[in-house]
Order: sequence, then structure tokens, then C-alpha cells
Amino acid sequence: MLPATWLGWLSAVLALSAAKPGTVAPEAWPGRTAAFDFNTERYLSGAQKNGAFVYVTDGVGDGASAPLVVFLHGLNPQRALHPWMNGDPGDLRPMMNALVRSGQVAPFLLAAPTQSRSATIPKILWPDFDLDTFVDAVDGALDGRARVRVSRVIVVGHSGGACNPRGGAVGAAASASRAGARVVPMALMSVDSCLEPEIVASILEAPASMKAWVYWQKATWPRPFEDFRHALEGAPLGSGPEDRHCEEVLGLKAMPHNAILPAVLEHALPELLPPNAL
Repeated sequence: MLPATWLGWLSAVLALSAAKPGTVAPEAWPGRTAAFDFNTERYLSGAQKNGAFVYVTDGVGDGASAPLVVFLHGLNPQRALHPWMNGDPGDLRPMMNALVRSGQVAPFLLAAPTQSRSATIPKILWPDFDLDTFVDAVDGALDGRARVRVSRVIVVGHSGGACNPRGGAVGAAASASRAGARVVPMALMSVDSCLEPEIVASILEAPASMKAWVYWQKATWPRPFEDFRHALEGAPLGSGPEDRHCEEVLGLKAMPHNAILPAVLEHALPELLPPNAL
């Protein structure tokens, strides 16, 4: 369990994501967004439905195979559908599409489920998240418009999205090493999330081919940063991903816990999905 002082910091930080000062015009992100159901009884509250969606960036041809970025959000005390992807300021789709249009990133798919049920405890967020099943659901929602290139799947967990050592983004990375796993992500990105020893242990269970990149900021959430870095980057090769990297993100201004997410994606995706390497 997190110490009480860290839990207090965590609650204050994650409450910032509840602010909704306006909306972003839909024309800011051309392309197609298809909503679909995914594990509704476990993840959604009440009569909510279509809690997951896939966004097709510009440049993905009809019927083409494209890389997939899976995004798992953090705590959701307001039980909102599609955090970070629902038209509010901070919607990631315009930025993602801009990276493709600028030629920095290959055309790709962005897919994100929602958890609104029991979504207020980081350590148990995204229980039983199964990446193979989610990728199949994405392909089904695309209905032939495009399909997932399973050799180019990236899993991103922001905040509580990478706090569950047996669920969410970290659990998906560890589960990829199990016998019979069909989708082995090329990368796990943990963005300003939990840094406990059990998180390191799960990441080190991931296949050696998977990159494990962990990013944090120190302004609003105290954590054992250097202990985590030493445990992850200092582990012997063969005990987990060979490409292990921890990085503090500097220069963030207002609301650093939120600002770090687009900053990391803008920095990392051109390296992971360069147009000339796919």
C-alpha cells in the first residue's frame, strides 16, 4: 500500500483532472472515431455503454494494417466516459493527428477503454485487463476500415493507469510473457504513475523484446524516484525488458501531472513510430 502521505498527495493531484472548462471543436481532429463496448459489466457504471473507442489518424489507408497505441487513463472519480478523449481541453486526438501530419510519426490507431466503475483506487484500477481481447475488440470496431498491426502495439498508462501490478498497463506488459499470448507490445510507457517495488517486479516479467519507458515529474507527487530507477535500470539483463529507461520530465508548468502526458507522447512517439521504420 502507498504511505498515507503519498495517498494524500495522489488524491489531490488526480482531482485536477476533473476540471472541464470547455470543449474542443470536433473539426480539430479529422478522421474517424468508432465507439464500442469492452468489458462493460466490469468497467462501466450504471447504464453506460460504448466505453471504448478507436481513433484512426490521417494517412491510415482503407483496409491498411497500422500500429496501435493503447491508452489507459488514471483515476476517474467523476465516472466520465473517455477521459482525455472526450472533447474537453487536453483531448489527445488533435496532438496525435498533428504528429502524423507533420511527418514525425507514422499513421497509427489510438484506442482507449474507459473505467468508471470502482475507479478511485490506483492499486486496483483496470483489473483483468486483457490486451489480446482488447486488440480483437478494436479490430472488430474498425469493421475493415483498418486493422491492428500486432507487431507494433504500444501500451501507455497515465497515473493510475499504470499503478496496478497485475492489471492495467503494467499487468498487460507482464501478461505478454505468458504462454499463448498473441499480442506482445513493442513498448510500455508508464507516465507519472506509481513507483512501488511490485511495479518494478511486474515490469521485469515482460518479454525482453519490450521497451519499458517510465516518466515522472517531481513537482506534485513525492515517490521513491531513485529507488525505482535503480531497481528497474539496474536489474540484470534477462530478468526483463532490455530497453529500460526512467526519465524525469522538466519544464512542465500548470498542472504538471496532467501536462506531462502530452509532453511525453510528443517526445516518445516519434522515436517509437518513425514513418521510415514501419
